[in-house]
Amino acid sequence: METDPFTGISKLASFHTIRFSNLDGILHLELNQPPSNTMTLPFFIEFARAVDQVSIMKGIRGLIITGRGRHFSSGADLSSLLNHISDHAILNPDSSLKKIPDFLLDNYQTLMQLEQFPFPVIAMIRGVCLGSALELALF
Repeated sequence: METDPFTGISKLASFHTIRFSNLDGILHLELNQPPSNTMTLPFFIEFARAVDQVSIMKGIRGLIITGRGRHFSSGADLSSLLNHISDHAILNPDSSLKKIPDFLLDNYQTLMQLEQFPFPVIAMIRGVCLGSALELALF
């Protein structure tokens, strides 16, 4: 698989909700849905792919996560995510939750990967940072 010599990321991987740059081993990951950089389902899917890519890159000395434009992020698009979660939830006969949807577990594991990187991960926050964006920044 051919990789971009600048980022080390597969050229086949195209991201629409995030952008990468690499300056002397410092990787910059930018949330790219201005003006509020809302965290949509496509964002969470791409973010998981991006974190997986970062985990196999060589020569990275740090990761800086920013938001493009005026704000870091206004957080998750709750209505679409709640619809997705309710569509994939497995319920008991009494309507209590039987199994957490895989999407939520996958997202949590992606955030945990940030803590396990062998280099510093920094959230550079400007403007709004709410909900899931704050959770990302805290990881």
